[in-house]
Amino acid sequence: MPRIFFQIFVAFGFCSLFFWGCSQKQSLNEEYNQIGEAASKLKGAEVFILNIDSSYVTWRSRNRKGTEASGKFRPSKGSLVMEDGGIVAGFLEGDLFSDVMPDPNQILNLATEKKMLLDSFPVLQTARGRLIRMDITQSERIVARSDFRQSVSPFTDSIPGISLRCNLELADSLMAVTLTSKQVQQKKRIVLDGTYVLNARDFGLFTIGQNPSMVPLWTPDIPLVFHLVFSPLKK
Repeated sequence: MPRIFFQIFVAFGFCSLFFWGCSQKQSLNEEYNQIGEAASKLKGAEVFILNIDSSYVTWRSRNRKGTEASGKFRPSKGSLVMEDGGIVAGFLEGDLFSDVMPDPNQILNLATEKKMLLDSFPVLQTARGRLIRMDITQSERIVARSDFRQSVSPFTDSIPGISLRCNLELADSLMAVTLTSKQVQQKKRIVLDGTYVLNARDFGLFTIGQNPSMVPLWTPDIPLVFHLVFSPLKK
């Protein structure tokens, strides 16, 4: 290939990637702006968007031989709608494979384990099956018994605990779940920290699939620890 054609080919490829990335970002900004427009109809409502660089969900799983696998899920987008300090609505979304990164593990052959999972549950290879999404439908404060005997400082910026009722979609299955979280106001940011034990069998995973002999021998309960940071939507 002549050098001039090679340079044109590289330049064309770079421009395509650049404009594709800009298009993706523009589309996400449009989605956030639409949420902002809808929230503006609520008196005193504020919209916060997920800080993808600071947010994560850690997971841990163990197989029947006692070998563990762990990693992080970094959602690609998300938002919160706040009103009078409480969560009115919100969502998180990511991709099961591109946004979930396992920790380095020399014992496990992760490529083999992934192939076994995909062979047993082909739905995970579809666009809908790869999607992980959580929609917050309701939130309420958890009042500890000790709260009735303690004075609350007017300068406090945290809530001891909140219960989040959510619709969780995984592997093309939808289920209502309840998460317990701590909500903290850090300057202008909202931080949610909490834990949840995901039962993979509730979503059809680690059950009898099309190829039973290929089902990984993993325990269905997967402990999750989440740290989610949201910043105000820029108008």
